[in-house]
Amino acid sequence: MKLMTILASCAVSFMVMGTAVAAEKACPPEATKLEIGNLKEALKNSHNRGFLWKITKDGHASWLYGTIHVAQQSWLLPGPDVLRAVAQSQVVGLELDLSDPVTVRILRAADKPETTAWLVKTGRQKAVAEIAQPLCLSLAALGNVPLATQAEALTSNVGRGLGYYSAYGIDSVFAGLARSTHRKLVPLEEAITQRVLLVGRTKEEEARKIDANLKAIASGKALSGLVEIATMWDKSDLPAMEKYATECDSAADVCAQDEAVMVSRNTHMAQKIADMHDAGLRVFAAVGSLHMMGPNGLPALMKKQGFTVEQSVPAVKTSL
Repeated sequence: MKLMTILASCAVSFMVMGTAVAAEKACPPEATKLEIGNLKEALKNSHNRGFLWKITKDGHASWLYGTIHVAQQSWLLPGPDVLRAVAQSQVVGLELDLSDPVTVRILRAADKPETTAWLVKTGRQKAVAEIAQPLCLSLAALGNVPLATQAEALTSNVGRGLGYYSAYGIDSVFAGLARSTHRKLVPLEEAITQRVLLVGRTKEEEARKIDANLKAIASGKALSGLVEIATMWDKSDLPAMEKYATECDSAADVCAQDEAVMVSRNTHMAQKIADMHDAGLRVFAAVGSLHMMGPNGLPALMKKQGFTVEQSVPAVKTSL
């Protein structure tokens, strides 16, 4: 299969780009290039992970795939059903296209000087730096990004000692596949949406996001949650992921706000997928698995738009 050959070369040349690791013997190794002696055999032995749905309308199909943004290197090769769905698609849709310089510029834009000064004054910059040191992470490698982005990077990398790296995020595999196979890569969200999600609109909102990340790291919840999500994704444990998506240990108003944001994002992405499909395109949409869960997840929203939705991974005998 031609796509298998292209994937093999893509995987070999795929060099992950993550947060640099401080040079200490006790630190976990840096994320590395995927090295596989026999890629054809590795692809043949790879198995399906995550969550895949086939959605059909007007005589042709598209696909929804739930990913994770922090993973192990051995999970980078897609399983056969997932790879087949990509092969049958014309367009790959991701939350963002991180190869787009405008997108990167928006996400990495520095805090306003007055915000930085206030975060220093309130002790948050020092707190982030103090958390980074025992995690063996170099904040300098991130450049002049917002402090909340630095805190989020720490949260995403707490599992490196167990082999979980944000640099092995599954979405990047499909970005590479899209480019290597000359498929159109379409962002399903706007960069400013993710910017606000990570940093907030005010210095107070950014401070709350920083505090939440640091609290999760210090309490161990960042690591336990990361491992829990990764394990569910590895096993394609849909009931467990559905249950996890309904849980919220924050204050009721914060949980309600988070739910409203998720519904808004999912509604926007669902419409974009539907518009491309209605234009005659076969779309492979790969976004974080939590976007797939519940009555406002993408599979349920696509059903409301008149699609027939069939769960492929994990396999079931019935349709939604």
